[in-house]
Amino acid sequence: MIRSKTSPSRAPFIRAASTASDFLWKRSAALLIPAAAAVFFYGPAALALFAASAAAAVLAERAMGFILKKPVPFQGGHALGIGLTLALMLPPGLPLWMAVLGAVFAVAVARDAFGGPGQAPLPPILAGFLFLAVSFPLEMRAVTDPVTGHAAAHGLAWLKDGVADSGPHLSRIFMTPQPGGAGMVFFPALAAAGLLLIFQRLVFWELPFLFLAASALTAFGFGEHPAAALAGSNAFAAFFLISEGMTAPHNRHGARFFALLAGFLAAALRQVSGAFDPSAAAVMMVSFLTPWLEEAGRTERGWAPPRGASA
Repeated sequence: MIRSKTSPSRAPFIRAASTASDFLWKRSAALLIPAAAAVFFYGPAALALFAASAAAAVLAERAMGFILKKPVPFQGGHALGIGLTLALMLPPGLPLWMAVLGAVFAVAVARDAFGGPGQAPLPPILAGFLFLAVSFPLEMRAVTDPVTGHAAAHGLAWLKDGVADSGPHLSRIFMTPQPGGAGMVFFPALAAAGLLLIFQRLVFWELPFLFLAASALTAFGFGEHPAAALAGSNAFAAFFLISEGMTAPHNRHGARFFALLAGFLAAALRQVSGAFDPSAAAVMMVSFLTPWLEEAGRTERGWAPPRGASA
């Protein structure tokens, strides 16, 4: 949980500008940048996907608050962030009822059924995504090229064939719209949103860097171009999944190890899972280690409060 200006805030947050609610709304505002890119390339289908998922998440939060007779936390900001982030990970052509089901599962089952924010055993966003991936595998893999509108391989699947082994093809990674999740279509939009979070001091800058660096080195070891780490859902995971408040350990050193391990695993899994980009799965798998990393990193020598905060 984000605390006051004079106390350590939960990794990977540097400090709390005012309240947890403020952070959540600022993070949701940053998500609007890749969302705008998705609407530009995919049109009304992407806009409808975002609206359905975000609305379902907020309504599920209200419904669970009524059922459990608990106040709605953070004035709905957390649920809105869950719904919008999940929608950015989904194919833009996914039936809206599936997006609604995933958002409801993430909020009502993966989060509130375990006691609310900070109590769930797994990050609700990734739990909702995994639920949809397991329940509707064909629909979750059915993506279209944002330029041609034709069916295409998901995310970074084309990298397994060595397409990006040489320099001239790097433009396809950095500037060419890519098929996959709605919010992963255009790297410059992801980078702009991620840098906004970093410049606002809402995210420790080294966590996205370590995730991408580990992924790039691992990709290079498997014969891919290192720049592949900056493409598609890998960049989305670095900027938004690693920095999600219910994913990484609370302490900074544990969060660093979390980012390194997730980056390595994301690139390694891609070698055996070309049909569906595994970046989210990598973050989900490493999140099982969060309780252990929480304790291992919180030692007298290994943990220090963020700069400017008191212990």
